[in-house]
Formats: sequence, C-alpha cells, structure tokens
Amino acid sequence: MVFEVPPKLLGTLDDMWFRWVTDVGLPGPDRGAGGKYLILPPGYDGPVPEGGYFVARSRTTRVLILARAFLENNDPKPAASLIKSADNSGCPAWDNAAESGAWSGSGCRRG
Repeated sequence: MVFEVPPKLLGTLDDMWFRWVTDVGLPGPDRGAGGKYLILPPGYDGPVPEGGYFVARSRTTRVLILARAFLENNDPKPAASLIKSADNSGCPAWDNAAESGAWSGSGCRRG
C-alpha cells in the first residue's frame, strides 16, 4: 500500500494488533514535510523501489491509520482539508483506486 501524507500532519500507522509500524508527518521520517510511504505486507521479499518512498513493513496485512491535523487561527476548516488530502489510493494493481473502502496490504486487494 502507498499512503501519501500531506505536510503538517501528525500520525502513526499500526498493524491490526495495534503494534507500531511507522510514524508519519511531524514525528515520522518526513519530519512534517509530507511524503509517500510504502507499506509492505508480512513476508514480502520482492523488489522495493529505491528513492521517493519511506518504506515500512507491517506484521499484518491490514494497517490502521491514525492521524490528526491542527487548527489554524482557531479555524477547523484547514485541518479538515489537510486530513482529506491524505491519499491511500496508491496501489497500482487497482484499476479504480479512488473508490472508498477497506484496504488490504496483501497483494493490493480490496478488503
């Protein structure tokens, strides 16, 4: 799964047993600048692209995304817009990745 994080976000990705996979945003490797995270499923031993991704490995085939944004001048609209701009539709195996629903990290299938 590819998860694209916008700048100024704060969050973490956990596996389905709530075990830490990686931090995103301010505490993560992108340090609040935003970026693309490639989350690999358990046992994956195929090629991993070099450059352009922060790579993490999950111990389960599903990942829980926990994230938040901050108010700007006591206005929640920029924070809501920022959260909505996060994109987890980066699996090239799907023809129509814009559909909403559960995501599985196992073979990029819909859950």
